[in-house]
Amino acid sequence: MIWYAAVDLEQTWLWWATGIVAGLAIIAVFALFEKKREDVLSMVDRLKQWQP
Repeated sequence: MIWYAAVDLEQTWLWWATGIVAGLAIIAVFALFEKKREDVLSMVDRLKQWQP
């Protein structure tokens, strides 16, 4: 969707905005993981032991 909007409309600012937003989202996910590290690791351990 972003490709067609950027290429067809010749809007290069869209590439920059998408890259910045994606970078901020990645940083936010890692920050959340670091803040809730123990909770996430315990949830992963529970998922490993789960049997369907």
